[in-house]
Amino acid sequence: MDFEALVNEVCRRVMEKIAVLEQQETNCQCSQSSVPKPEVRVSEPDKPVAPKEITITKHVITEKNIIDAHQGKADIIRVDAKAILTDLAREYAAKQRITILRSDSSLNNRGSSL
Repeated sequence: MDFEALVNEVCRRVMEKIAVLEQQETNCQCSQSSVPKPEVRVSEPDKPVAPKEITITKHVITEKNIIDAHQGKADIIRVDAKAILTDLAREYAAKQRITILRSDSSLNNRGSSL
C-alpha cells in the first residue's frame, strides 16, 4: 500500500467514526435539562508579587549557590562588590532571569543570607 492510499484509508475511517458519533449524538435520549451544566468560576487576577531578595555573603559565588537561591524563590541576589561570581553562576542567573546586585559589605545584612 502506498503512502497516499494509506492516508486516504485513515481519512475514510476517521470520517466514518465522526459520522457514527454524530448519529449517536442526535439519537441521544438525554434532555438538555437533565445534563448538569459545568460551574464556571471567575478567578481574581493574580496580585503582583514583590520580588524576593536574598543576600549571599560568601567570597566566591558558584552556580550551586545561585541554584539554591533560585529554589528558595529568589528573584534578586545581593552579593558583596568584591565577591567572585563564577561564569556558570552568572550564566545560570541570566538564564533564570535572576538579578545580581553588587553592594558594599555594609549592605549585606539586609534580606536572607545563604
